[in-house]
Amino acid sequence: MLKNSKEVGKILNQHGNNFLEILKSLNAVYECPKDHEGNRLGPLVAYKGSYSSGMFSNKKYVGDTFINFKIIELYPNVMHHFAQRIEDKVIVDDLIEKAHIICGHITECASLPFLLAFMRIKRVAYFKEHPATWWRKKQLAIDPKSIRPGENIILIKNVWNNFSETQLMIDLIEEAGGKVIAMGGILNRSMHIRKSFNDKKGEDIPVCTLVNQKIQEWEQDEPEVVEDISKGNIVMNPPEQWGKLIEIMQTANGKSMHPIY
Repeated sequence: MLKNSKEVGKILNQHGNNFLEILKSLNAVYECPKDHEGNRLGPLVAYKGSYSSGMFSNKKYVGDTFINFKIIELYPNVMHHFAQRIEDKVIVDDLIEKAHIICGHITECASLPFLLAFMRIKRVAYFKEHPATWWRKKQLAIDPKSIRPGENIILIKNVWNNFSETQLMIDLIEEAGGKVIAMGGILNRSMHIRKSFNDKKGEDIPVCTLVNQKIQEWEQDEPEVVEDISKGNIVMNPPEQWGKLIEIMQTANGKSMHPIY
């Protein structure tokens, strides 16, 4: 399923700035195939985001599409290609020049902030996530020593999902004395936030991503998905079963009604 360097080079030359096609060509996109009546020929996938389903219970949102950036991280030349194009995006209004630090999430997006920081001779900083335990929720943290008072920060992620942690990231940076001036990445899949994020102070922070594609997600008891959920037609950890998902999608491709995109 993985491509060799020659194949990757050909994909980049062929698709250039068609970033979604690059992702698809590298087998990094799963789209649940459907027949002409809209019935699913493959499983739903679960997302990282969750919602409360009871006093002490959370359930994951689910949907038909998943983009696996762990696959893309295996190709440094692809990540460099994306970093260069993101750089072009945040050059607007001199945002990249105003920034002192490129900041990412160490477990979700390590290489992209590093590449951007290297290309523009900036410092890099990372958020870390302390996992949940029985007595506390998961916690996001950043070393305050990595930010000096008055410094401008650009937040970088591979994918912006529903921006649920964004205000917390801004708060932690401001507590350390910094200021978020922009957000960037490869994909913005939010259903509601597009070109800017309005923080709790009422300020609009630019969101500069290469692909702006809304990806629908549902709670597990919603009518669009409840039947599939009851049948167990769902993959809860897509990256761990990625080969299976791609095989299902490719096998059913001839029966598919239409691609989601």
